[in-house]
Amino acid sequence: MIEHTVEDGVAFQDDFSAGFRHEGPDARWRVRPSGALPAGDGVVRTSSDGVVVEPPGVDPVTGEPAFARPATDGPTEHIRWAAFAASTSAAGWSGFDVAPGSRFGATMAMSAQFFGLDKHDLGAGVDPDSDLRLGMAGMICVDLESGLVFDFVLTRRRVYALYERLPRPGLTHAAFSYAVPVAVREPDRFHDFEVRLDADRAVVRWRLDGADVLAVDRIGLRCLDPEYLKKDEEGPESEVLPRQLALGFGLFTDRLFGQGARLRARHARVTVA
Repeated sequence: MIEHTVEDGVAFQDDFSAGFRHEGPDARWRVRPSGALPAGDGVVRTSSDGVVVEPPGVDPVTGEPAFARPATDGPTEHIRWAAFAASTSAAGWSGFDVAPGSRFGATMAMSAQFFGLDKHDLGAGVDPDSDLRLGMAGMICVDLESGLVFDFVLTRRRVYALYERLPRPGLTHAAFSYAVPVAVREPDRFHDFEVRLDADRAVVRWRLDGADVLAVDRIGLRCLDPEYLKKDEEGPESEVLPRQLALGFGLFTDRLFGQGARLRARHARVTVA
């Protein structure tokens, strides 16, 4: 059964001390398939320090983790591996209910290493330390109904806050993606990620290591500095509040050229008050 402590507002928590439970009636997480890979492009191992996720493939020269190459030419699966926390909402796996006037919080402690990024094929002007296309690891906070995304992601030397609204079937709203650099990082360092949504005030905040690094008070609109706008698809805009939010974590890339990544996570928690 899913652990749920309503007395202190904790809807979900996992320190992975019991392993990575993703199968059976006591599953705490659901692994998202990635293209032709039903378990995604990642394997999970646990230790006293939490969980480690990395691709099962290796670089034939260095022996370092490497993302799987597709068997045929085609678009790259952006999400290489992802898992989402089991929720207690009526929507099941799709998120934790966010009632009007409530406060939602999601936290994770994470670190990441990247391998083989210097082998990229994008030319001399690309910085492997910060370019999001080469590989990311991060905490996912998404409303699958509205397409709103409030993520934290790591590259080799940067931390970004992502604010997005993704296209959704049957909806014609403007779709966009902002990636705001909020810190420089060291590859082995753990960071505490926190996303807070105050539904009463319609404000979402990204907090890194205990400090606010980004806030949006017109949720659903393209309202940040255009410098950070990475994707933009025209359509009608409107402010919207998510009715549920899902917590997850994963590995991502937009290109495959033999690189890989290793994600580490120590704990995860969701509160709804």
